[in-house]
Amino acid sequence: MKWDFEDKVAVVTGAGKGIGAATARGIAEGGGRVAVLDVDADAGRAVADELGDAGRFIELDVTDRDGIPAAFDAVAARFGGIDILVNNAGVVTRHTIANMPPENWDRTMSINLTAVFDCTRTALPHLKARGGGAIVNVCSVSGYRFSLIGGVDYTSAKWAVRGFTRQSAYELAQYGIRVNALCPGPTLTPLVEGSMSPEEIARAAGNFPLGEWVDPKDVANGALFLASPASRMCTGIDLVVDGGFLLVGAQSIEEYMDARGDAAG
Repeated sequence: MKWDFEDKVAVVTGAGKGIGAATARGIAEGGGRVAVLDVDADAGRAVADELGDAGRFIELDVTDRDGIPAAFDAVAARFGGIDILVNNAGVVTRHTIANMPPENWDRTMSINLTAVFDCTRTALPHLKARGGGAIVNVCSVSGYRFSLIGGVDYTSAKWAVRGFTRQSAYELAQYGIRVNALCPGPTLTPLVEGSMSPEEIARAAGNFPLGEWVDPKDVANGALFLASPASRMCTGIDLVVDGGFLLVGAQSIEEYMDARGDAAG
């Protein structure tokens, strides 16, 4: 499905793989131009090359507060401005509270939450200069309950991103800037494939009402809707794309603890 992004410029963080890459492709297919930001230079450059003149790769670690303004300024200089920001970059770790190294908590919060604030704050002058725009914060259904693939660090960050989305949507509406959260359910991304065994992945699919994992393209369609004029009256909302996961999806505490190398009880 194509969405209208004619004459629009988008910045997508974590765009080298999975949901970010699918979103970048969709924006370009809709006539937009896309800055592919990723810490993985090979993956990010491959996506940007695939987009041709509509894409540009910028290597960026979203925890680098000094690097973010330079990256956004480079996008604006190359394409003439910025209309859309998709905060997609994220990480996941699998630890219980008891065995989580504090540095893992700090890193997850830095990438999954603080970077959303930093990128949003940096994008504001550019979006205002264009008379408004759209921000999509890729959250998670973990922001409604708890995480099956991650731990308390991941869940806490995603709950916080939902709150950040609501507050920023209220503040920024006066500038014509819409801010929405996209909440994927269990999505078969490289992040998941790197944190779960093939057996765990196959077993989990049986717990989902629609019987399969969400595809990154399904989530990207949600991001494209929220970033496009089709959602012009939507701000401060959560769009859930989860294959029905929130209806019943769960796992036993024994499975949860075992996957994290800890004993239940």
